[in-house]
Amino acid sequence: MPEMNQTPEGPVRNLETLDLLLDVELPVSVLFGKAQIPLQQVLRWTTGSIVELECGVNEPVDVVVNNCVIARGEVVVVDGNYGVRVQEIVSRAKRMEIAPPQEELQ
Repeated sequence: MPEMNQTPEGPVRNLETLDLLLDVELPVSVLFGKAQIPLQQVLRWTTGSIVELECGVNEPVDVVVNNCVIARGEVVVVDGNYGVRVQEIVSRAKRMEIAPPQEELQ
């Protein structure tokens, strides 16, 4: 990574490097909830089966970017598609506390 130039106000980032990073695509997921279900019950699923999640309808959902919870929000419908209205950006310190385990996202 190129070194940053120093000014009296502090370091200046290399804008060319930043421009390259702005085009990088990352996986984004929304976690509505989770459930633990015995295998016996899973094997009885058919088309139309309902899986109840351990969360309420009005509870915030987690927005996960590159396996890291970065925001929380509410589910909305936009032109017939689901979306998330961001209500909170998770601080860097809190992100480390609530990072979902890798196997949950696979």
